[in-house]
Amino acid sequence: MIGHARHTLRQAHGWFRRRAERGVNVVEFALVLPILLLLVAGIADFGRAFYAYIAITNASREGARLGSHTPWLTSGPNSIELATEAELANAGIDSDYIITVTCRDRGSAVIACLNAISGDSIRVEVEYSNFEFILANHLPPPLSFGDDHLTIRNTTEMVVFGIISPPE
Repeated sequence: MIGHARHTLRQAHGWFRRRAERGVNVVEFALVLPILLLLVAGIADFGRAFYAYIAITNASREGARLGSHTPWLTSGPNSIELATEAELANAGIDSDYIITVTCRDRGSAVIACLNAISGDSIRVEVEYSNFEFILANHLPPPLSFGDDHLTIRNTTEMVVFGIISPPE
């Protein structure tokens, strides 16, 4: 009978203990949840920034690739800038970017792209100056990290080769 009483007492003690600790899990979850949400939101923001960087890189490459065959197409229809803009638009970047096209001769002197010949180089620079971190707009001032805009820039330089002659 004494053994049965001890067993019942242990069961009752465990029940009281579990009941007293039942709210601890909820409190721990409430303390950890904001930190986890900040971490997930930060990962998403940096993922978006990386996507924008890749899109800008691809756009500058597309412009330089077109310019390596037709360096005189710096403006007008089917131009280097329009090809770069089209690549940016396909990636969802529609505004706040600057595209700069420069040509250099073999001695690295800047020349007019209309005068570029095989062996010269063409350089396409894309600068996106208004990437906005979503997380930075929703943090209180002690936690925010300053400016919530990021400038993303990429430059691609290719050698002009196999020039297709300009239309007369």
